[in-house]
This record gives sequence, structure tokens and C-alpha cells, in this order.
Amino acid sequence: MTITRIAARALITSGLVSIALPLGLAAQEAVEEDEIRRIDTITVTAQRRDESLQDVPLSITAYSGDLIEQLGIRDPTDLTNFSPSLKFDTAIGVRSSSISVRGIGTGGGFNAGIDPSVGLYLDGVYIPKVAGVMQALQDIQTVELLKGPQGTLYGANSPAGVLAINTVRPSQDFEARFSASIGNFDAREFSGMVSGGLTDAISSRLSVWSRDDSGWLELKQGGNTNSRSEYGIRSRTIFEVNENFDLDLLIDYTHVEAECCGGEWIDISDAALTVWDRTATNLNLDRNLVYPVRAGDGPRGLGERLDNVSSGIGQSFEEFDHWGISLRGDYDLQGMFDGHTLSATAAYRDFDSTQISDLMEVGVPTFRSPGQDEVRQTTTFEVQLTSPTGQFLEYVAGLYYFHDDAFFRQQSEFLLPGCMYTALVEGRVARGLIPDTVEGRSRCGGFGRNDQWTQDTESYSAYAQATANLTDNWSITLGGRTSNDSKEAVKDIFRFDEASEAILAAAGVSRPGVQFLPDGARVNELGLIFASQAFTDSVDNTNFTWSASTQYAFDNFLGADDFLAY
Repeated sequence: MTITRIAARALITSGLVSIALPLGLAAQEAVEEDEIRRIDTITVTAQRRDESLQDVPLSITAYSGDLIEQLGIRDPTDLTNFSPSLKFDTAIGVRSSSISVRGIGTGGGFNAGIDPSVGLYLDGVYIPKVAGVMQALQDIQTVELLKGPQGTLYGANSPAGVLAINTVRPSQDFEARFSASIGNFDAREFSGMVSGGLTDAISSRLSVWSRDDSGWLELKQGGNTNSRSEYGIRSRTIFEVNENFDLDLLIDYTHVEAECCGGEWIDISDAALTVWDRTATNLNLDRNLVYPVRAGDGPRGLGERLDNVSSGIGQSFEEFDHWGISLRGDYDLQGMFDGHTLSATAAYRDFDSTQISDLMEVGVPTFRSPGQDEVRQTTTFEVQLTSPTGQFLEYVAGLYYFHDDAFFRQQSEFLLPGCMYTALVEGRVARGLIPDTVEGRSRCGGFGRNDQWTQDTESYSAYAQATANLTDNWSITLGGRTSNDSKEAVKDIFRFDEASEAILAAAGVSRPGVQFLPDGARVNELGLIFASQAFTDSVDNTNFTWSASTQYAFDNFLGADDFLAY
């Protein structure tokens, strides 16, 4: 995608004013290798305190806000181009995204009941849904990728690692910035930020962004797919109550609409061509418009000519709103705890989404999920005590509470006439279960599923980690976390009306518990019912996680200063 960008920035500090208006191509802007490799002092929070990246004994990749902008990283999925161990899977949509680190992760992003194996944090607040961080990386201080188990300080859902996004903290200095971009496929982007002091004791930062495009995949039947539209706003305000006590208030909102997962055919079998030819004839369709034709491409020479043109149609439309509010208080203790900081964070997050999916034999819709709704409401509370640095014993200790209410509903419907020639129907015709007629095949039309479940998750944790600095160069770190986690899930099945029950019984597929749909809905007569039984289930467990490490900082190692081995 080719993008032309116009940006403006104004910074006022100690009476100095600087304004710049660069214009140029920025989508694939070349960055000199020595600039990428240049190491600045980056402050990270990997060990739940502010530290220099070089002093953290963890496998961690950190990106500063300047580097994110320099490399053209627009959202978290772009990080995979620079962190080989990180992978986002968005193959079935933004809402159903999954994440893995070093090849470890939960691939069931489409299953709302499965927790991720990589902990996701936005300004220190846990995000239980991968889609919750799938937003523009606008006005970011750092992005930290912690590789490997992080359960001691970050809890149960981080056995593969942690991805932490930290936004820029406001200051009293006035700063403003905006950028606008346009590109092909109707791409348009805008972002802006303004920051500064509201009073001597209050500073605030406001960021906004918007981006959309029409999708890079052209459809033979008209239009494009794989499009995305997003806009969001974030505010962060610091209240300096007194010289020892600060409050940090963050509010953010993101809205995303996306059309997903159209693609081009790589290999086309003879059997597929036969089915498509017959379906086009029976349904009186334009064969070359609706179905692919071979053009000699693909690994086996059996594919379409790959030219960003698809025979399919938009397969999935999704829309979600994600917003949150958090309040953190930091109090610098005095007396016997002089130098210690007591912090408390309370946060609420809301994720509300819907997804409409179409499954098709290429360009002919055969199956639809008319509505898959997912709603999550999350509350967290954490208290943490942090010791000062530069002493023999440094430590952090805290208490953590997490509660998540989740709701998920899914429906399915088989569509006429597309379902009449699918593999499911062809198999029944071949076995003589239904006649090879339009009337017999049309029995496939109707609903096949309508169920929903609710899940309640609650977790209590206590954790501590201490580092003993045995010498100026050598230290040992020990940590532990105990957690009690409980879940209760209830799945309900909507019931059919009596007429629909009779249809199911006549087809020989009536199953107790697999009964649903509103009155008057037509149920398919082929037994294409795949909903599972209703259930109620729960789990409750207590677990202890520990960690131990030692690290040594070399003053000079093979000519390198500040070399850390751990």
C-alpha cells in the first residue's frame, strides 16, 4: 500500500517553539540499519518497576515510541515483522485473533472460553481478549515483549510470555502533533495528540486516531474485501495531589469494523471443477464470474493467476467496541518505609462485539452465522509495595483481584440455493438418503444451531519478588505467587417450536437439548445439527508459581560495556 503522509508537530518547552512540516512517502520508509540497532536508554516495567532495559535479567524486546514510528509499526500485528518469536493469527478475523510467543500460545482465538497463554497489558491493566489490544499504536511510550513464563509477577495467563503496551505520560510542557495519510485502496489515516498542564497540579494528554480502507482484495462480483475501519480516543491525566501522592486516570475507547478473510485459490482439484461446473449449470450462474478457473499458477500449477482478484465474497463482518477506565494512585511512603512506593490500581474494561459470517462454495453463499455476539466485562484491582533501588535488598510485593463476566451467543443457518450442492448434501444423495431433485436437495435450507453460554471468572493472587545484590555486579532474584482461580460456565440451548420438532423427528435427528430458534423459523430437514448438549460446569484451583534467577553485570566483556549475563 502506497501512503503519502503530511505531519505537523509543535513543542513548547522553556519558551522554545519548534514546528516541522515534513512531506513524503512513509508506508515503506527505509530506516538505516545503524539507526535500528542504535540502543537508547529505554525504561521498561518488566519487573513491575521502572528500570533500564539493560538492567533487566529477562529475555525481552522493547520498542520505544520513537522506534515504533520510525519503523512504521501501525498496530501490534506489525511487531511480528521485527520480533520473529511473536505471532498474531488473524486468519478468521480481528475479533478472533490469537497470539503466541516462541511458538507457544492458545490457537483458539475464536473460542471465547479459552484464555490466552500470553498476558496482554495496557498501561499495567490486564486485557483478557487479544482483540482488546488490536488497535493503533498511537502515542506510545514503549511496547515490551517478555518471552517465556512470567507467572510470578503477571499471573496464570502468561506461561508463554507477556506483551505490555505503555502510553506516554503527560507533563506540564505543552506539546501537540497531528498526521494525515492517504493511499491506494481508499486508505485514509489521521492521528493527533495534544498534551500539557491544565493547572500547576494537573497535566493531561489526549490522543485520537482514525483509519480505514476499502480492502486490498478485489471481488469479481464487485467491490473489495479484507477491509478495516477503526477510530479511537484516549486520555491520560495526572493529578499531583501533593509532593508524595499522584493519581493517574486513564480512559480509552476503540471502535473497529472489519471484513475478513477473502483469499485467492492456490490449487484447484479436478473434483472441485466438476462440482462447480455442475452447480453453475443447475443454478444458472455465470461460471467464470462465480467460480475460479485454472491459470497455471500455484505450487502444482493448478491455481488461479494471483492478481489480488477473488471469486469469493466477503466472508465475515465484525464490529466491536472496547473501552476502559483505570485509576492508579502512587504514594511515596515516609518514616521507616522512606523510599518505598505504595501503589493501588482499580480498572474496568468492557468488550462488546458481534460477528456475521458466511461460508460459501467460493462465490455462492451456503451457510451463514447471522449473529455471534460476545460481551466481556472485566474488573481488576491491585495493590503493590515497591522498595527503593540501589540497596542490598530490592523487592516488590502485591495483592491482585480479577473478575470477568463473559457472554457468547452463536447461530447458524443453511442457505438456499447454495447448500443444495455442498459436500454434505452430495454425500446424502450418493447414499440414497435424499432424492437427486431440486425438492430433495432444498431440504438443506434452514437453521442448524442457536445456543449461548455465560462464564464467570474470579481470581485472587498474592505475589512477591526480591533481589539480593550480593556485590556491585552479582545479584540473586527469588519470587513466588499464589493464586486461587475459579470459573463457572453455563451453556443454554434455545428450543424449537412443536412443528420444528416434528420435522426433526421425521428426519430421525431429534436430540434432547438440541432444540432452539424463535417461533416460525425453518429448521433444515437433513439433520445438519451440530450444537452440543447444554451443560453447567465449574472449576476451582489454587496454584503456586515460583521463580529463581541469578545475574552478573560485566564492566567489560570482550570490549563491550554493560554486558549482563543471567
